[in-house]
Amino acid sequence: TRMTIDSSGRVTKPNQPSFYAYRASSNYTTTASGFQKALLTGTRWNTGSHFDTTNNRFTAPIEGVYHFDGGVNRYYMPVGTFFRVALYVNGSLYIFGHVDYVSTTSDLKYCVSSTIKLNANDYVELWSYTNTTTSNGFSNGETWNTLSGFLVG
Repeated sequence: TRMTIDSSGRVTKPNQPSFYAYRASSNYTTTASGFQKALLTGTRWNTGSHFDTTNNRFTAPIEGVYHFDGGVNRYYMPVGTFFRVALYVNGSLYIFGHVDYVSTTSDLKYCVSSTIKLNANDYVELWSYTNTTTSNGFSNGETWNTLSGFLVG
């Protein structure tokens, strides 16, 4: 079934490209400053298998408008650290999400959301940025470091 319209007019497209990716393996830490790609090693679902957990990117199967939501959780960042999240398209910065100077060393999750027109084979990745070289961590689990998306049309 490619599309179903029920008696109330609700449309479902069960093969529409969509995914939810997250950090499935253990937490990890880094001392590198600058931009770093989020390492997303698992999926809750991956309709069409367009999110690749080996290179941590979604590749558009067809030209269209797609919507993405991403979030990065980091911990042990020193107070005063600059932290932001971003979506990259084809290896280049596309949009920043939340930007902040850290005021606590607790877990912090910042998010980014955007609707993006992609050509077939364009790819999208989730990145974060920090200006510190002090060890800071990335959490694992289905709710911490995540990227999801779907074809709007």
